[in-house]
Amino acid sequence: MRAHVGAVAIAGLVAISHAAVAQVRPLPPPPDLSGTWVRTSTDGPAYPPFGARFTVKQDASTITISTDREVVTYQLGDSETVRTTQTVRGESWKRTSRARFVTAALVVTTRIDAGTTGHWEDLFVVSLDRPGEVTVVTCNTVKSMERGMATRVVKYTKAQ
Repeated sequence: MRAHVGAVAIAGLVAISHAAVAQVRPLPPPPDLSGTWVRTSTDGPAYPPFGARFTVKQDASTITISTDREVVTYQLGDSETVRTTQTVRGESWKRTSRARFVTAALVVTTRIDAGTTGHWEDLFVVSLDRPGEVTVVTCNTVKSMERGMATRVVKYTKAQ
């Protein structure tokens, strides 16, 4: 009798686990953010980090973001992208970035090794609000105050 009850319990657990697996849906593919994006919001920072416009080129494994100041290609899928930049004072800063999609939002985190200046981490999100509209949120460490972040939110539409 006990063996029979145990077998029935195991069969019930297997049936429940198969039903749960059958209800799992795959994530949708990430959006294609390729194109030129033009700032539409008039509030917010006077000089947003991505500027008045930026361009995106995207394929299955990389995404390239071009602004007035720089062109950066990130490896998608949470792989590290390492680059070195020069400051206006001639110092070299190592930037290690990771980029991935969270549903319809590109999330990029960057660790900065600035030598004697210090180490910190910044991030930005490019969120597809609806076709042709994105919101860019940047969170950058403020170097002039302890434990501060400068958070900026700017809206863009896709240029035709």
